[in-house]
Amino acid sequence: MTGFDPLSQQQHQIFPAIDLNIAPQWEINFGLGVGFTGCTDHLIAKMILGYRFNF
Repeated sequence: MTGFDPLSQQQHQIFPAIDLNIAPQWEINFGLGVGFTGCTDHLIAKMILGYRFNF
């Protein structure tokens, strides 16, 4: 664990997310990512739409 990039080249993000079970078979996960360093994207939105299969 050596050779870390300088802080100006590092990317650190946090994604608080919400998981919504909208029906017995469907769920939605939504989050907004916030960047903490200069080279990180400052705001990122993500969404996952999930379907539960019965096998």
